[in-house]
Amino acid sequence: MKLTPLDIRKQEFTRAFRGYEVTEVQAFLQTVAEQWQSLLEEHRRQAERVRELEEKLAHYQHIEEALQQALQLARENARQTLEQAEQRAQLLLDEARAQADEIRWKAEQERHRLQQQLADLVERRDALLARLRAWLNAELEVLCKFEAREQEILALPPQPEVPVPEVATTPEAEAAHVSTTPEAPAEDEAEAAGPDVVEEASEAMIPRFATFQTQPPVTEPSPETPAEPPRAWKVHTIVGPPPQQPAKGESPASEAEERQEEYEKLRRILKDLD
Repeated sequence: MKLTPLDIRKQEFTRAFRGYEVTEVQAFLQTVAEQWQSLLEEHRRQAERVRELEEKLAHYQHIEEALQQALQLARENARQTLEQAEQRAQLLLDEARAQADEIRWKAEQERHRLQQQLADLVERRDALLARLRAWLNAELEVLCKFEAREQEILALPPQPEVPVPEVATTPEAEAAHVSTTPEAPAEDEAEAAGPDVVEEASEAMIPRFATFQTQPPVTEPSPETPAEPPRAWKVHTIVGPPPQQPAKGESPASEAEERQEEYEKLRRILKDLD
């Protein structure tokens, strides 16, 4: 049975002999009713407070659950991010190592190629220098032979010059001279002198020796002056264009000086090569 303040106020007691004072009992009941009323009010307030606190607790519990879920999600995201970062770092490291290995391999191949090219160039240079030395030595030998031949020619006694009168040149006289001039002795002498003074370089990249023959001047015969015997052609071995004929009045000494200068140049070139 639920007791209310109104029940306390309306409570009635039976009367008996020597019973309690009515006014005192009523005053006490009034006091009890008032206190009971205040207790009920306080209980209601406490119940309301508990309800509010329970609602707040439920709200906070919901927030806590959300925070726990967020924390768990953050931890999972952090773990996945860390794993992905580690995988990415490992992948980048592997790619960098592969690229470094490839660059190292290419550099090694390039070094081998350059070394091979350098060795080929050194071999070609040595071969070229050897051929050049051989060519210069051959040219020096030719110049030495020319000097010896020139000394032999200069040592011969001079031949007396026979005055030749001027004769009118006609086509008939030129044809008769060409038909009567022997060519075999001159060619035989040139062939005999050729093997001593003519040489060629073995390689196409080195300038070649060439043979140029200078025909001696031929004078027209006349009835008063007998025809001179044919003279042998002079064989020149040179490198480059054919030799120019000496100017009129130029002595053989100038030719010897020029040849000596060429000889000294070749010697200097050989010395530089060595």
